[in-house]
Order: sequence, then structure tokens, then C-alpha cells
Amino acid sequence: MEEACSLKQLMASLKLDYRKTAEFIGKSKSYVSERIQLLDLPDDLKEPVSNGTLPLKKALELKKITNPQKRARIFAKSSSGDLEQLRILVESVLEKTCKPHKKREKWDTLQDIRDFSRKTKGVRFYKDRISVQFKTPDDLRNLLIQMLALLGNQEEVHFES
Repeated sequence: MEEACSLKQLMASLKLDYRKTAEFIGKSKSYVSERIQLLDLPDDLKEPVSNGTLPLKKALELKKITNPQKRARIFAKSSSGDLEQLRILVESVLEKTCKPHKKREKWDTLQDIRDFSRKTKGVRFYKDRISVQFKTPDDLRNLLIQMLALLGNQEEVHFES
């Protein structure tokens, strides 16, 4: 942490960017960038980084999780694992929190298809799919044309075998 503060002061006093600072101290640009990012770590990650119980790259990965409770849980799980395992855990948490729930289409509105499946041999209507059994490609083509007509598809449809 002291190094990060010193680099920040150096950059400010000499008006250097990351690249020039890296050249000045003989390190890579990513080295400087990562150290500066330490200053923006949440408090619960600063102490473990300072005392050496949490590697820098893991801290930067954990920083992506904004919820402190979730971050603590992932930190506890990943303490013995490698960086790649931690990345996978963080991505799974982020996907769960950022992904909007899809609204499911109400299949009850497709009463015509449900009735069609009851009347037509080889067609079964399920909650999430329609199963079609056929003997020839022409049988399949005819079933699909009938179902498209029920859905109100007015466009001309061409099927190729």
C-alpha cells in the first residue's frame, strides 16, 4: 500500500502517466497500474493485501464484486485456490447479480396450438416445447405449415429437403 501511495505521489508531482512512470522506475505499465488500483480497493480487501494474506491480482479480481458479504464469502472459498478458480467464482457471482431474469412467454395464449396437438397425431404440446413425430419430410412440412398458419404467419414459407 505504501508503494501505491508513493507511485501516486510520484505521478502527481512529476505529472507522469502510467507508461512514463513505469519507465522511470524500471517496471511494466501493468505493474504501475495494478499498484495504483490498490488505492481504490474496498477496506475489507486493503488489510489482507497489506499483511500479505491476499495476493494483489486476487484482490483486484475480488474488487469486481461490490457486495461486501458476497465478496467475503468468495474470498473465504478462494483462499487456497489459484487465480483462475477465483476468476470463475467471481464471474459466476457477477452473472447471477447482473443478469436480468427473462420473462417467460405464456404458452396458455397459444390455445390453438394446444388444440391442434390434441387433434393431430404425432404432435405433442409441452410446457416449454412442441414435439413433432413424422415419417416423411412431406409429413413434417405439412405439420409445420399448419402450425405456422395457426400462429398467423402470413408470409409464404419454403422448405428445402
